[in-house]
Amino acid sequence: MKPIFAVTVGGSDITAIIIDRLLSITVTEHSGSEGDVCSIELDDRDSKIVMPALGAVMDVSLGWGASPTDGAGAFKPPGQPVMVLQSVGTYTLDAIAMQSAPQTMILEANSPSHASTLKSQRTENYENQSLAQIAATIAQRNGLGTAITGGSIMF
Repeated sequence: MKPIFAVTVGGSDITAIIIDRLLSITVTEHSGSEGDVCSIELDDRDSKIVMPALGAVMDVSLGWGASPTDGAGAFKPPGQPVMVLQSVGTYTLDAIAMQSAPQTMILEANSPSHASTLKSQRTENYENQSLAQIAATIAQRNGLGTAITGGSIMF
């Protein structure tokens, strides 16, 4: 298995465009109120990469698999379970750096710092609530939705 990824910029999936040019993806998660950071370094050997617009929304997913995504983010290597890409965040493109020798393009993006309230430590009592109820409470507090299947487990 090898690392796999998917990147969308401004709602357009650019994975196929950059798959043979990707040098690195670095995601730094910060705790508390500081936003997360994503940096994508691309080989721009022929100066043919079109620069995305600053301020564009960038979604990044990472995972393990045997081949590029089939469009659904699912993988099934022979004899292996289905592999799924995991979203590592939504970021706003803040800077684009160009370097030479070798020629590279570095996309620097940050997540909104207010979204990090989900990562802040918090103590709360959830007695007599199912995991679905707990997840819904946490999601609502952070302006998110939930998608849960299966039965309920009570605490």
